[in-house]
Amino acid sequence: MNARKLTLIVILAFAIKFWVFKPYVVTSNSMNSTLKQGDYLIVNKWQNSIFGNHIKPNKGEVFAFHYPLDKVSIKDKMVYIKRCIGVPGDSIIVINGKVNSDEQSLQFDYIIKDPNSIINWALLNNIDVHQGGKTINNNWILSLSDKQIKSLKNIDNQFVFQKLIQDVNQFDLSTFPSDTLKKWNRDFYGPIYIPKSGHTIKINPA
Repeated sequence: MNARKLTLIVILAFAIKFWVFKPYVVTSNSMNSTLKQGDYLIVNKWQNSIFGNHIKPNKGEVFAFHYPLDKVSIKDKMVYIKRCIGVPGDSIIVINGKVNSDEQSLQFDYIIKDPNSIINWALLNNIDVHQGGKTINNNWILSLSDKQIKSLKNIDNQFVFQKLIQDVNQFDLSTFPSDTLKKWNRDFYGPIYIPKSGHTIKINPA
């Protein structure tokens, strides 16, 4: 192989990596059990680039994106990997921890009382539970889906589950858009409208 061909191959490889596909590593447990911490993803960057087809997102699809409020350069921005739960024209609302009253496959934080000291990490990993930890008096705080709760109940029906829900009036500064007038938190959020092409949005004065 001559130097010219080798150079073209190297250029093509870099072009594919930076403009077409890019690998990412999942760094948190927020997408359990669909994606686990440490999983590798190959992201299609071409599809929604200026050269791509700009395919409209569908509900349920997973996307990698930069958080828009990160005040750092683009190369230093953290990559978020999340599932799409709304598309243009939708209004998103979270009530009592439920997104649009549809909690299928969603996870919530629970305090689990374990009177028989059965729970351990080997058991939890076996049902794809990876987020949480043990507290005192044989209690655990875990992020669980309905399916995972059912699996635990099948192991021991004496487990007691208490869902951790923030109060409706509890303002959470870390919840976007951090608006003291809205007083939103992760369990009581919205409604927030996702603008659709051609729609007119009224902007109220501050």
